[in-house]
Amino acid sequence: MNIAGMIELLPSSVNHDLIDFKDGRLKVGNKTYDVTRMFVGHILTEEEKESLRKSKLILNLDGVWTYRYAPEIKGSYFDMRN
Repeated sequence: MNIAGMIELLPSSVNHDLIDFKDGRLKVGNKTYDVTRMFVGHILTEEEKESLRKSKLILNLDGVWTYRYAPEIKGSYFDMRN
């Protein structure tokens, strides 16, 4: 799936605050997935998490990132299977 199709699957509140994305691989148990890590500019709310959990493409939903030199600035990240 291309990145434009992946972004269209996201809720609008997450879609508008998307900062960056990176391709990678994720190993869960015995399975390895090609994923795209999506970085969001805010901490995801419970409503956004519930909306994202409905999709079977979303993995690893509870990630939090911080800026290296400004740890008070935080956001969320999650992985989407390709």
